[in-house]
Amino acid sequence: MAYASITMNAGSTLEGRALAQNGAVTFNGDGGSLSIPAAPMFTRIARTRTYTTVTVNTSPYFLVTLQSNPSLSLTNWTTIATNFPVTNIWTFIETNGMPTEIQHFYRAFITMP
Repeated sequence: MAYASITMNAGSTLEGRALAQNGAVTFNGDGGSLSIPAAPMFTRIARTRTYTTVTVNTSPYFLVTLQSNPSLSLTNWTTIATNFPVTNIWTFIETNGMPTEIQHFYRAFITMP
């Protein structure tokens, strides 16, 4: 991790990530791999009469998809958010829930490009 830019020239190999806060990351190396992110885990789901707060512990900088379903049917999942969280805790507030619903189910997963 660097405050400014990171440049990796020919012959470089990267295992993991190169992160720059205020600059570019340039990789002209021969190879590398990115570690497999851990599956997102729900750490909190809190519901009020008008919204639901969903908190997920996830690997930062990977695209996370959050879906909801009122009945757990296989074909009734609706994507309610996608995000590239910059920290391992991502909080989403859903305001589309029906006040008459007794229960609501959520799932989150890493979306690989």
